[in-house]
Amino acid sequence: MCQIIKQKLNRLDKAIVDREIAKDTKIEQMIQDLNWRLEQINKTYSYTQGLTEKEIKEYLESIQR
Repeated sequence: MCQIIKQKLNRLDKAIVDREIAKDTKIEQMIQDLNWRLEQINKTYSYTQGLTEKEIKEYLESIQR
């Protein structure tokens, strides 16, 4: 999920630069907000990045017990 958000942000940044869209404060603020949210997601869920699907399921099952 985090990788998808990163890819979309990178594409948005490239589109803005390539098309030389005038810098709009609302757009800049929205990009900053998205980057902040992405950092929060990475901090919260980064522990699952190295786990396999099976390990994640086992972990979630152990939490539910």
